[in-house]
Amino acid sequence: NGTITGRGTVTGAISASGAAHITANGGTLTIVNGITNTGTLALTVTGASDRLVLDAASAASSLSFDGSTGTLELNTSGTLTLGTALTVGTGTVQLACCWFLLHRVTGLETYRAAGLRANRYVRRTIVLTGAEGVRGGVRGSFPIDGGYGQFEFLNWAAKFFLDSHLMERGIFPAGWRNGFGPEFAPHSHP
Repeated sequence: NGTITGRGTVTGAISASGAAHITANGGTLTIVNGITNTGTLALTVTGASDRLVLDAASAASSLSFDGSTGTLELNTSGTLTLGTALTVGTGTVQLACCWFLLHRVTGLETYRAAGLRANRYVRRTIVLTGAEGVRGGVRGSFPIDGGYGQFEFLNWAAKFFLDSHLMERGIFPAGWRNGFGPEFAPHSHP
């Protein structure tokens, strides 16, 4: 149990057990040594100009940003493992679409690999059994109690899910050439 709040540099070892909080507030809060967590440690960055800097391998239960532009920075040996991670299924498959388009335009395999990983991740969250209105649904967030589309299966998430899986198979919307609409195709003239 405990709380570290404010700005400055913490050089001692930090071990969280029970409910604990580390909050960057009023500037930069740097944690020099690793953080161990056997409880429910919450990391928070409060203001738009606040920074939380981790210099070593650290673990926490959650990470939140109260300001829209606060930052978390991991230095060269800094890592962060979160016990409570949230993904937005809709956003993940939309990114997959972008990566497949970038692969189609550039030919770089790293983009295709990123799209495949994103699709594979969201596929494992799809409900395969249950009531008719739920089966095959794409959750707004995973886990489903996350902040985006909380406890909902979103119709637009299913649409983007299908788009990204068609793109994974090399099927792009009609009229697309080189990953962009005809107006952006290389060597086209108005």
